[in-house]
Amino acid sequence: MPYRIFAGTQDNAALVGPSDATLDDAIPDPWRSVYLDRWTGGDSFVTLPDPTDERFVYYEHQNGALMRMDTTGSSILSGGPSSESLRPRLPGLRFSWYTPFFISPHNPRTLYLSFTGFRENDTRPYVFVSTDTGRTWRSIASNLPPECVNVIKEDPTDPKLLYVGTDLGVYLSRDAGQSWESLSATRCLDSGSRSDPQADQRAALSLPDPRHHPRPLPLG
Repeated sequence: MPYRIFAGTQDNAALVGPSDATLDDAIPDPWRSVYLDRWTGGDSFVTLPDPTDERFVYYEHQNGALMRMDTTGSSILSGGPSSESLRPRLPGLRFSWYTPFFISPHNPRTLYLSFTGFRENDTRPYVFVSTDTGRTWRSIASNLPPECVNVIKEDPTDPKLLYVGTDLGVYLSRDAGQSWESLSATRCLDSGSRSDPQADQRAALSLPDPRHHPRPLPLG
């Protein structure tokens, strides 16, 4: 059965199209823009449809610009009347070129994001959760050591199990981010866990490293 594909691109913002599209010059291009920036393009990364309402799409572009677009609205311009900024507005935050986020498979109102201050020589861990579709955020860095966090993942079977990949290792939280322990140091989980430690470490480190992109800009 055909399905929709959402993808971020370089310079052409975020796109959505059908999985059964064909490359034929005689057929109109079925791919459509999720958004466009003020230069009618944009670099885009994570792009995820709202699992509860197909009108809305979450996306992010450079330097932590996390947004939510109503694709049935009057404009697809990022920052226009049909879009809503979801970027955390907390003092002193500086975002990377790429800010990975995801929607919880257990609760579609819950979003997680992380970012690194590596290029600013800032090794503090930045890990956040929102339980109201991105309108407010709180830190769940808790007792994570001063290491740059590059990615966060949630266990697909247990919403309390979270994993982060840092510059120096992988960390596990069994209580939804209230506390963290090192997987790299212990190399295994206790017998009561349903997770495969090696598979989880691979999953936690599977996304690109945000440090491989240009220098971030200060939050405006």
